[in-house]
Amino acid sequence: MSARFNQVAISVADREVSLAFYRDLFDLNHVGGTHFSGKATEAVQGMKGASSNCSWLMDDRPYFQFEIFQFDCPLGRTLASNRQPQDIGYSRLIFSVPALAPVAARAGVEILELHGKRTLYLRDPDGIAVQIIEADVPQARLTGVALSVPELEIAKRSFVEGCGCTPLSAPAPDWGQLWGETGADKDMVLLDGGTVTLELNQYRSPVPQPWADGYTLADHGILNVALGFESADDIRKTLAAMQAVGTKPNAPLVTAPGLCALTYSQDPQGFSIETLYVSKIAAGAFGFRKANLFDRILMAIMKATS
Repeated sequence: MSARFNQVAISVADREVSLAFYRDLFDLNHVGGTHFSGKATEAVQGMKGASSNCSWLMDDRPYFQFEIFQFDCPLGRTLASNRQPQDIGYSRLIFSVPALAPVAARAGVEILELHGKRTLYLRDPDGIAVQIIEADVPQARLTGVALSVPELEIAKRSFVEGCGCTPLSAPAPDWGQLWGETGADKDMVLLDGGTVTLELNQYRSPVPQPWADGYTLADHGILNVALGFESADDIRKTLAAMQAVGTKPNAPLVTAPGLCALTYSQDPQGFSIETLYVSKIAAGAFGFRKANLFDRILMAIMKATS
């Protein structure tokens, strides 16, 4: 089964500030949000006492969302503002827009041309690296995530053999000039994740810093990507493939029959990957369309019974 990522999540210091930044810069649709806590949340996210509020943004693609978390337990640390592109972890968000000039004007950033594309680079309010590329898209979309990995071959097994991503035949473009990178020694691979590409980078120079001591998903930065499925059975098949290459779920699938199934997993190098099934009837309750009264009632019932 080919991978289809249906969610990219970040952890931030101030959800309202980050929501306004991404919504206004890219004209994304704010479709709602919710509060996550309780035993199921603790188990799935792998953090004792996990508690957060999140907001959901969507572009023009159905069943794809950008999720913004603000944790009140554990409190996130301000890691993103100090990390360099080579440091281990999810490292950069990549957006595509039909016209770059208006976005550059709003952001106050200079446009460059690299690899035959107009592009720019900036940091969001928490220091998360964001690249924006002018492309043939109907409206702004989140189209890529970059990862700096300790071992490229292990990462390829995780995301290709485990998650079902497809390696792209074209070489991954090196965007390092955007952030002033010169003379880097690194290997790169670009993977097709259906809705977003995954850019895997293994740096030898500059030397990457490892995961921060005591790192948790609450620490500010790119939190994870989520694989989307059409049924809980499809999740189970992919989870089996992921486990076969050393990826470990934090908890067994949390399921509400006919409505949803999900869990988070950690790959052998510490990358968080969510697996998620949401039925059409529950789409609004999970931020895949604008929530209505039914959606809010449904989410309240699921929370009360989890």
